[in-house]
Parts: sequence; structure tokens; C-alpha cells
Amino acid sequence: MEDKEFLQRIGMELKLARVKAGISCAELSELVNLSSACIYKLERGKCNGHILNYKHIAETLCIDLVELLK
Repeated sequence: MEDKEFLQRIGMELKLARVKAGISCAELSELVNLSSACIYKLERGKCNGHILNYKHIAETLCIDLVELLK
């Protein structure tokens, strides 16, 4: 799997988890102290997020980090 595809798959899992939790992009950005633009880019696989950002997002969404990275 290429890097671009990998980031897109993580982003898709992130967005699905966020929507399932009923949290808007703006709400998630406030909860994890990242900009809405950053969350937007992560969800679309447009940037390579720091692993700790993914950890905080997973904790906020009450999912295991492995779920995002599967």
C-alpha cells in the first residue's frame, strides 16, 4: 500500500469514528486542541499527522488507536 492510500484510509476511519460519535469537526478540534483545518486535512489524508495527535483523537472518540490504523 502506498503512503497516500494509507493516509486516506486512516482519514476515512477517523471521519467514520467522529461521525459515529456525533461530534462535529469543530468540536473535535477543540477537544484535541488542533485546528479545524488540521482535522479536515487528516480526515482527507492530505497530511501526515503526528502519532500523538492520532492517540488523542482516538481517546477523545473512545476508540482504540489500532482502529484508526487498521
